[in-house]
Amino acid sequence: TPLPADMVCCSHASPGNQTEQGADAVMASHADSLGTSNLSRHFASHRHAVSPEERAQATLADVADSACRALHQSSQRHKPCGKLVLEGLPAEHRQQTLVWLLQAFGAMSLSEYLWHDTALLLDRYYACLPREDFKSGGLQRNLLAAILIALKTCSNVEIPFECPLGQAVMHMGRSEVPFDEIKAAELGILKKLRFDVGTPTALSFLETLSTRLGRLHAPDNCRHLAEFLLQLSFCDADFFYGHAHAILAAATLLLALTTTRATAAAHTAVNEDLILHCPEAVSDGSLAQCCSALHHLWLRNFDNPDPSSYVRHVQLKFAEASYHAVSRLQPPAVVPFIVPAPGRLASASRMQEELDEVVRTVQQSWVTDGGAYSAADTLFAGETRVVDFQDQQQWAAALAARLRSYSETSWVVHCSAAQMGSELLQESSRPRGASSRHSTSFEGHTIWCVQRGSDQHGSVRAGFSKQCCTLDRR
Repeated sequence: TPLPADMVCCSHASPGNQTEQGADAVMASHADSLGTSNLSRHFASHRHAVSPEERAQATLADVADSACRALHQSSQRHKPCGKLVLEGLPAEHRQQTLVWLLQAFGAMSLSEYLWHDTALLLDRYYACLPREDFKSGGLQRNLLAAILIALKTCSNVEIPFECPLGQAVMHMGRSEVPFDEIKAAELGILKKLRFDVGTPTALSFLETLSTRLGRLHAPDNCRHLAEFLLQLSFCDADFFYGHAHAILAAATLLLALTTTRATAAAHTAVNEDLILHCPEAVSDGSLAQCCSALHHLWLRNFDNPDPSSYVRHVQLKFAEASYHAVSRLQPPAVVPFIVPAPGRLASASRMQEELDEVVRTVQQSWVTDGGAYSAADTLFAGETRVVDFQDQQQWAAALAARLRSYSETSWVVHCSAAQMGSELLQESSRPRGASSRHSTSFEGHTIWCVQRGSDQHGSVRAGFSKQCCTLDRR
């Protein structure tokens, strides 16, 4: 069977047979080394639950791992190329379509799943050849037809109205397009897509990767923030379709977990479950690249977007109380550190040893290097020492260089220091009178030296997670 037209994608085309076989081999090796995944164990733990609905989830334990891989393969087969999407539907028309979907779905109280299904259907359709003739007025017909297809095929949503689907779609279009024309457009979309609809969306992967976060006490607003970032990424078709949707969903979750200061265990769970979908995502750097690009996209669109743009409408939607106003959250100062594959993680005792070694390095640097200066009184470990902070940037740079080797070999040191660096950035930005800030960054970590007032008293805090230790210098 020849490939569908929407699979003929320039540099972002779906992987070939050789790539798929290589990924399958990695997945098999990963499964052999780890045995049953933690996601499978999570489902299996529901076998003795009191609730029948929870017990039903236990049936997924035996198929969860293979289903994740199949979901990713199906998504890659049908994911269009962003360049072809914009060739078939110019950016201006696409932005207008997405804004209309946001407004209409909000007014009709339709689910996020339907929104993502409809948007993906339209992008896949416009990426196919031959190109659509916009002069014929087909944009609105195709839009309503895609909604009708999504309403018929989206299996995990409840329709909030009891009238026939055709009547509901006509109502959304204000009866401006005859229903016969909508049905004709529906058939045209199905034929061009070879009736291959209901494919996985990025939101499907976000839901799967969030499965274990509830038990890991992830903050309540974390999922909403990830959904916001996912919808925000739709504004850039090249970026949205330039990454596997499993990787993109993981990137949104990791950024959300970092912003909401979730535990390191939550970050680890996302990485572990992503490997079930896409084994090479962590090791080949594609997840790190996607996280960095998404972080940049968020920063770029955080302040002063065009009031009429799609980005602004997404921000207004997620600024509502029902979404915990997540669009108003400040983007984190650092990009999330990508935790290695579970097989390479150290034991809890080894992690503690790594952290203790870093603490000793900081203490030694403070006593020896810091003691070489003289000016301000500093209290450390119950002793009063004399420290001059005029050359604090030089001291911070020297300490950062010594800690870099730890960050490169220990993910727990990197994650913890990055998290504390973000907290210090937010803390130091609060009004506390006249102050000057100096920082030295290494691999996403930040050592903050803050001078306050005229007395030149300095403060340095290096933190390595709540579970381990926090050093306070005043």
